[in-house]
Amino acid sequence: MRELLKVDAGRIYTHVEDSHSRGIDPGSVGSFLNVNGDDSFLYLLETGMAPRIRSAHGPLQAAYRFGLWCDPRPKGNCDSDKTYRNDVGFYTTCDQMLLKENGHSDDPQGLGVFFRYGYTDAKRNDLTQFWSAGFRYEGLLPGRDDDVLGIGFARGLFSEQAVATFPEGHESVVETYYNARLTNWAHVSPSVQYIANPGGNGVGHDALVAGIRAQIAF
Repeated sequence: MRELLKVDAGRIYTHVEDSHSRGIDPGSVGSFLNVNGDDSFLYLLETGMAPRIRSAHGPLQAAYRFGLWCDPRPKGNCDSDKTYRNDVGFYTTCDQMLLKENGHSDDPQGLGVFFRYGYTDAKRNDLTQFWSAGFRYEGLLPGRDDDVLGIGFARGLFSEQAVATFPEGHESVVETYYNARLTNWAHVSPSVQYIANPGGNGVGHDALVAGIRAQIAF
């Protein structure tokens, strides 16, 4: 058990970026909150770490991130006639491997979990909170080491200041998928989704959606 609790520091980083409407301008200087009325920049700050938890079958890789952003453009939710500058929000993402099939450090087969959360202001946005969580297993079936089976749940929460448009207050999705590797350059991924309260407006009915996606690398 002591071996399972030992954690390597992995990689820790911090990244700050101000993105100009015509691209990244590394020589520009500005404050995180816009006070001069310039709408040309989207300010981003992200920090994170990638620790490894030791296990009997090799290191369990993780990635944790936290970010802040500011959009200076005037915005307002769809029920409001007013607009406000400096739309500030934050997000966090967590990816953690829980179980490895074997001890090869470069073999990704095993079970992993993920979590995402984001928040922004209700006066400036229709969707103010979003979170999702789920599991993925790579190499679950014998002889299919590169295939991935995943299942996840996601929920978006609409602005409490826009209840006239979004009386249901939220939209939720459950999805399962299977990503099958056909060749080194081709993947096919069928999926099934169940969508509850689509649009959050109380008009649409819950829906079951099936689809398939193909990915080809040239």
